[in-house]
Amino acid sequence: MTQTMIFETKGNVELLSANRFAVFASRNTPEELIQYSCDVCDSIKRFSFCAVGGWQAKAEKKILSHIWEETNASVIHYLAKNLNTFSPNVTQQTYLDAKRLLFVAPPLNQLRPSHKEITQRDQLLFSQTRKIFFIHIQPGGRLEMYLNHLSEKNFTLFILDHSLNAPFFDSGMIKIHPDNAELLLG
Repeated sequence: MTQTMIFETKGNVELLSANRFAVFASRNTPEELIQYSCDVCDSIKRFSFCAVGGWQAKAEKKILSHIWEETNASVIHYLAKNLNTFSPNVTQQTYLDAKRLLFVAPPLNQLRPSHKEITQRDQLLFSQTRKIFFIHIQPGGRLEMYLNHLSEKNFTLFILDHSLNAPFFDSGMIKIHPDNAELLLG
């Protein structure tokens, strides 16, 4: 899952050298976890960092919006669709122009992502990012499968320190809350 892959980019490629961590959240992340993860981002907003993700789940989208509005962070957006046919929206174009955004995608021909394209995108992300921050993991879902695989590899794994994530606290991940969020940057 962590092999080097061919990929395409649009935006500030220097962000691939930035101090970065990936953000993952299950599709049905409770709202209280989304707000709490925004509090974590607020606690590190004075630092330069780069948040990475597919930004596909509702929680990931809200966190992305919060990062752009409340911090000076940069973002790498991994796409699960053809980058050559993708057009950034107005907000994305603003951040592209400010050199705070990079789109990365494996070479795909699909316009709409399927499970196969999402898997390819995530494999590419894992090949380029070694720190993964899980906001919420739905037991039995895709993110739990990623957790199990990544914990066997040389990844630094974090999870939001909240009682709703308690089933995963024994997995060896570092629990993150606003008072220790700087660990994401180390």
